[in-house]
Amino acid sequence: MSTYLFGGGPLLHYASVIYSHEQNPNGDVIGLSQSLWDALKEDAGITGDQQHVLAVSLRLSDGQRKPKVQTSAEDEKHQNSGSVAALTVWATIDTNVPASSNLITIPAPFQSKYSHIFLPSSDSTFTTTGDESISTDSRRFYSHTVAVTRPPTLTELFIVALSNSAYSVLESSSTQVEDWFCNDTKNVLVVDSKGETQIAATKMIIRQGETYAFTTRASNGIPNGTITNGTEGGTPGCQTATAFAYRYRVLMAEPVLQGVAERGKTKFVVVPPQDDEAEEVDRGDEEGAREDVTVSGVDAEGSEVQTEGEEDYDDESNLELEIDENFLASTVFSSSKTTGATAGSKSEGEAGQERSASNADSKRDPLTFSLKALDEPALDGSANMQYEEATLVLRTRDLGKVGAFSGDWVIVGVQGNERQQSRLARVVCDDTVGLTSVAIASPTLMSNILSSPTPSSSTQPTITIHPAPFSSSHSPPIPTATTATIARIASPHASDKTFQPLFLRALKRYFQGRVRVVKEGDIVAVPIWVEQADLLKSGSGKDKGAGKDGAEDGGERKDGKEDNEEINEHVLDYDFALASARPSNAVFFKITNLEYDILDTSSSGRELDSYAAATMGELGCLIDPTVTKMVQTGLEHARIPNVRAFFDIYTGFCALPTSSRLTAAGSPFAKLHDVVQAALVPSAVDYDLPISVLLKGSRGIGKQTVARWVAENLGVHVYEINCFDVVGETEVKTEGILRARFERAASCSPCIFLLRHIEALAKTTQTLETGREPPIIPALRECIDDLRQGWRVSGFPTILVATTSDPEHVPVGVLGCFKHEIAFEVPNEPERLDVLGTLLEGLPLSPDVSVQSIATQTAALVAADLVDLVERTKLASMERVSKAASKPELRQTDLAAAGIQLTAADLDVALSKARASYSESIGAPKIPNVSWDDVGGLANVKQDILDTIQLPLEHPELFADGMKKRSGL
Repeated sequence: MSTYLFGGGPLLHYASVIYSHEQNPNGDVIGLSQSLWDALKEDAGITGDQQHVLAVSLRLSDGQRKPKVQTSAEDEKHQNSGSVAALTVWATIDTNVPASSNLITIPAPFQSKYSHIFLPSSDSTFTTTGDESISTDSRRFYSHTVAVTRPPTLTELFIVALSNSAYSVLESSSTQVEDWFCNDTKNVLVVDSKGETQIAATKMIIRQGETYAFTTRASNGIPNGTITNGTEGGTPGCQTATAFAYRYRVLMAEPVLQGVAERGKTKFVVVPPQDDEAEEVDRGDEEGAREDVTVSGVDAEGSEVQTEGEEDYDDESNLELEIDENFLASTVFSSSKTTGATAGSKSEGEAGQERSASNADSKRDPLTFSLKALDEPALDGSANMQYEEATLVLRTRDLGKVGAFSGDWVIVGVQGNERQQSRLARVVCDDTVGLTSVAIASPTLMSNILSSPTPSSSTQPTITIHPAPFSSSHSPPIPTATTATIARIASPHASDKTFQPLFLRALKRYFQGRVRVVKEGDIVAVPIWVEQADLLKSGSGKDKGAGKDGAEDGGERKDGKEDNEEINEHVLDYDFALASARPSNAVFFKITNLEYDILDTSSSGRELDSYAAATMGELGCLIDPTVTKMVQTGLEHARIPNVRAFFDIYTGFCALPTSSRLTAAGSPFAKLHDVVQAALVPSAVDYDLPISVLLKGSRGIGKQTVARWVAENLGVHVYEINCFDVVGETEVKTEGILRARFERAASCSPCIFLLRHIEALAKTTQTLETGREPPIIPALRECIDDLRQGWRVSGFPTILVATTSDPEHVPVGVLGCFKHEIAFEVPNEPERLDVLGTLLEGLPLSPDVSVQSIATQTAALVAADLVDLVERTKLASMERVSKAASKPELRQTDLAAAGIQLTAADLDVALSKARASYSESIGAPKIPNVSWDDVGGLANVKQDILDTIQLPLEHPELFADGMKKRSGL
């Protein structure tokens, strides 16, 4: 078990989550191993064995994120925008798990109820830290962090009754709602460290967006019946929600998303049922539909009991798949015995028999699928998943059509060019990702399959998939490379020696400790943390001192070698204990050459079937770090896939929206996209296309963001400089710096060279004669011509994109260097709505927030102002929650763990501050706040003003009979 101290807050303990199919009589109480329980008790400062239940916060650990699921419009309509990122639950000891493990057991309904937190793994079993293994009835999840917390007291609860009877029972009794939601006597069964069963009292944790069902002793026609876990004589947890009389949904919780209700402190606002909700409940009662609800009841003694409803299985999990000889054709031929062997390890008769049998896969026509890039890792984590660089994700229905099982090897090809672009891949089943007839792949795998960078969202590449003729239980029968040559793909970071230790360390860790399936020409992407470059250098220098030979850090040694070369060798295994969870960039490599021994030479000179093609290396090779010699040399120019979302790279600007008016035809994005895309056509260099664009618009309108969006969408690098940093003390120095920057940009092609604040180049230290242009302009023209020459050499262009917020101060000579000009206008209301939707995506919003209303109220604000508005709203929400917290002992981490949402009040506070800031920025005069109390004397004059202006406004009925109003004073 590992722990991690975060910013002075509670200790975070890393744990693995499992659930059992057995029903949990305690509802939403989780179980902890003995070691986790002891550690959390110590964190809470609890001694002895008197307390048997703790409140904990459970969430996905950093880097474990739920993949984006394709949902219908109806699903999005009912989706809860305030879903919690961390779950506050009660925890106790679970004696059924190994005491020394780091395991947590959760109730079975949690997987579907909180699917964004509990992500199932594809492994049905796993082994814990000892020799003990978990039952096959349990299932493994992604890693989580658990920490001690204190559930905050909710100040307000907005509840909607889901039936007329549910609303009537609360209308008839003013205390009934408190009796149900504030019940302090919820008893749960726990087992202490001695194995004895105890009863512990806990409060019900209420969460926004959840449905709660209550019943009384006389409800549902149960005369004098004692209700057990909300049912009468039924199996706990298996009762449908429709058996309970009164159901309510929590529309909004204040000040946090989850907490406990207390009598006298929590204000309840009950809303009558809407017509569509009442009809839906009635329809559900007739059909007996099940729903995820928290079910509570009151037994004969008046104590509350609670259980969890169950969810119907997905329709696709009950599909009747046709199992015929074609479906199993790919699984009866095991080639695991040939893995890593030479051609002579089998007799020719055995090899020929296996090859002839493998022709069974040709009887099944390959199926076609649309290929889409995966935005986030959806597999078992990069640290545990084997061959994750060659894995496709399909739905169960599609997997059955292909004739493969989850984990099987398949042959993937580009439709119409299968023979030249076929490769080996492993398929994994996941019904939460993608749509029917869609294959999901990582951005790098998608780029390697298509032999091109990830296409734009408007195109739908089509691939073919058919099963491979060998077993999936072992490594595929493809050759293992003896030597692999890897070259860097030119980019601003890959070409900078400062970052060399970072990407070499990342490349080493990518191949270390695992076998990779690759083909010649494949692209490999590794994330890096740019801020660690200086820390690595200084940390290594500090460890080494001034050097063995007395040379200073970074200086030259007596043997003629620089210290930097030795530093690179020492820092490849260096780790930072408090490294950021999100990388800041990615470096790409290309496999330029693979040398390997062919496993089967008997197929030479004739057409290859699937098995023979695999053994000949046509479908890929294995890179085993224990066998393969790795050589990193050379520099390649190539377009790259967009891995920003896949690696969760922090760039400081929002991601490109999939469909928005911001990227529609005629928008600045579309105009710049067309120019850059035309330049990327291989024959464009022969047509002498212009490669210089000027973006002009007010400050903060989004010029830099649009340029980066275009680069991400088209798979080119971005090299950005601020022209104010280029301007030197003299014109000669400025020209030298500018030429050096242009040379570096050309070395990173294909690239967008972004010159921000181009108006800075107009500044000069010399007094110019009238009509004479600054000396930097001829140098700028020469640099642009050099970019065109570099385009002819490398085959990839460097597009010059300059930005300015003050085009009037840009000299005409500078403007003449740019063949295209794109103007940015202040966004209108629909465009502001799209910007706000992008900025607020993923943030918990309360139901009273109207993004449309905010877009209407933010007229004249640009994108940067809207970003500032959202940041101010986050700060206002934290201040609101801190003031509303009724318990002074609550920490900021407790409030954050309970979930803080953005409310309409937070947006109003932020909007007023943003307007004041905007008024100051444009120099608007301040209107003084003067009242009648500030005016001394002149009582008669004040009375005349009131009678003339204020009286008709406050009492219009006095003038209804034709009495004339005074027209002035």
